[in-house]
Amino acid sequence: MTNSLYTQFNFSQGEVAETLINSVEEPNQSDALFLLRNMIVHHSGGIKRRDGTMLLHEIGSVGRIIALPFSDKRSGVIVLTEKIIYVFNDDKIITTFKSFYSPEQIMDISWTFIDKFVLFTHEDISPHLISYSKDESWNIVKKDFSPVIKFRGWENVQFSISSDVDDEGKIIYFINSDRSIFELQNLHGVFIFNVGDDVKDIYEVETVEYISPKQMKVNFISGENKVIDKTSNWREKVCSIARGFPIHTIVHQGRLVIGGTRDMPYRIFMSKTFELFNFEFGEGLDDDAMDLTLMSSTPLRINSMVSSLNLEILTSIGEWVIFGSPIKMDTVKIIKQTNVGTYNNSFIPPRHMEGATFFVGRNGKEIREMMLDDTGLKYVTRDIAKVANHLMNSPVDLDYNDLDQKIYIVMQDGSLAIVTYLKDSRKYAWSLHTCVGKFKSVCVVNQTVYVICEVDGRFFFEKFSADISVDHSVVCKNDNNFLITPKHLIGKDVIAYQDNTVLRVDKVNKIIDTTDTRKLNWIVGTPYTHTVAPMPYRYGPFKGLKYCRIIKFNAVVKDTNRISIDLGNGYKNVYVDNNIINTDKSITQNNAVRTIEINSIGWTHNMEIPLWKIQGDDPVNFHLIGISFHSNLQFN
Repeated sequence: MTNSLYTQFNFSQGEVAETLINSVEEPNQSDALFLLRNMIVHHSGGIKRRDGTMLLHEIGSVGRIIALPFSDKRSGVIVLTEKIIYVFNDDKIITTFKSFYSPEQIMDISWTFIDKFVLFTHEDISPHLISYSKDESWNIVKKDFSPVIKFRGWENVQFSISSDVDDEGKIIYFINSDRSIFELQNLHGVFIFNVGDDVKDIYEVETVEYISPKQMKVNFISGENKVIDKTSNWREKVCSIARGFPIHTIVHQGRLVIGGTRDMPYRIFMSKTFELFNFEFGEGLDDDAMDLTLMSSTPLRINSMVSSLNLEILTSIGEWVIFGSPIKMDTVKIIKQTNVGTYNNSFIPPRHMEGATFFVGRNGKEIREMMLDDTGLKYVTRDIAKVANHLMNSPVDLDYNDLDQKIYIVMQDGSLAIVTYLKDSRKYAWSLHTCVGKFKSVCVVNQTVYVICEVDGRFFFEKFSADISVDHSVVCKNDNNFLITPKHLIGKDVIAYQDNTVLRVDKVNKIIDTTDTRKLNWIVGTPYTHTVAPMPYRYGPFKGLKYCRIIKFNAVVKDTNRISIDLGNGYKNVYVDNNIINTDKSITQNNAVRTIEINSIGWTHNMEIPLWKIQGDDPVNFHLIGISFHSNLQFN
């Protein structure tokens, strides 16, 4: 039999996948955990129970949260839903617009910021521009912008415009082709004819009815209605109902860049410099608009772009970079850098942090960090989710907190993964948040983390708050010793607390009885459980361990009054300084750094599971700095 002292005062690797346990360093040197749920890893290596969420507004459907880049410290966000587009400022609705998007389209919408505008794009819907000003006036308009080209296979086609009279005596117009090229899918294509040297000689028509492979009915959009003789001097708009709209846009070096369209997902269009919506190609001057194509033997789709030192193009099959400062037609270089590919199930914005771009890999099981190598000439990537790939479950949204250096990833199963970047060690520490219901979207604004949560088919816009220790919470006023239960919590197991008093109610009805207190304002919400568990003890140098016994366990905590810990014989509530309290009625905080000592008896024979586990859902702080314990070990 062997005596052992185990210490762990660093949890900076967070939760690690079980499949990688054998590759983790020996336990007395490890900073990894087997389970870390509803906890946050701090840069110091300690771990803390996460904040709770406060309900701000119920929304009618699944939604997407988008940060507004106010120049001051206001927390502005746009919440896109099926019927309404909400604009929030400092957590209050300041205006709303009618939405143009279906629930299926919402998660595919991309956006970019242009001064005091937010440009929204979706490959099947006309772009829309939301504008705002200092006097809080808001507006939303459809934004028509598009390069004009001759699509592949149509380069040598000649068109004419003819007229006729319908049954009501009204003049109608047709576009006629000298070849059989028209199909139903060409409905609402937009053609531009330039038949002279004057701007008045430019005519724009939209196809509105399919007649035959050589003819379609048109309406004039601009220019005087007229018959046009057969000509090759025409172009078609890249962006239209017929051809699709931009997949993604971004501003780079004073140009608006279109990254792919529905029908040309491999094409890149750049506006004239500092004329963001002008895509006239001109004569190839340095500031003229540009048309670039990503060449590959494999079909590809541009999913997103990042404007950093260079223009990074993230596609379904790999990552390209457009070099040049400034980018000019005669010197532009487009070079494929890596073959990872990006996730294609929804638009998940890549994020740029600490000189690196983070994006979801094409298989949905990776978070890739892409950056220039030491030579500054080539980009390389690494998978930061490799150590915790069991937490990756088809991501649907991603954002990051640049000050706190945390990445937030919403998964399809409704969980929320948190990745803390530890700059000094270049490690990424993973943990997982869950709630009653599902997380659906996440956004960070001025260090405040906003989420959309789904609970029983209802959707709520909420934020994490350091003052809250339950989820989906509402402040309720005590009315004659009763609280009126918020409607979204009826039937749920809830916690109501105020200062040091806590009430637990299972499957709450419309009223919460507080007859033992006259405290005025209560926070009411659903509990969430934090869990901390170490690596199974037999790994590392303890291979062959048959069974063991913990003699004394020490937990160093801060801002913590009690812990609920299982040392192999069931959970036991242990309190700082043995200050035993009634956990159903009163919970106090202890703000000092303290050591909690627990004596244990009995042997643990299952070496495949963690030797200890801390777990609890009380609405109080729990901050674990480190643990140590003495144990007896028995090997084969």
